[in-house]
Amino acid sequence: MFVHWSHLTKPYLVNTCLGFAREAIAKQRLTLIDDLGDGDYVVMGRNDAVIVHVVVVPEGDRCWVGISAYSTDDDAALDARAKARDYLEQVHNID
Repeated sequence: MFVHWSHLTKPYLVNTCLGFAREAIAKQRLTLIDDLGDGDYVVMGRNDAVIVHVVVVPEGDRCWVGISAYSTDDDAALDARAKARDYLEQVHNID
């Protein structure tokens, strides 16, 4: 099993960051296996090759976001983590 992880911070409240995490997983067409609304700060998705796990930790008016991807294929884990992180780095809330 291979794992790749990274983290970042976003200047938004937790619900906004959780929504971004859900979008990052949905953009990769992964099946959501831990979605919003269950009271935790985790969003997870998977397919036959990879599992992506995003944790959102509220820090006042911003969030710390941890992104991990797991696979038996090192390249699949690296690619899935990179795609999720790239999306999360670039996404902004438009009022």
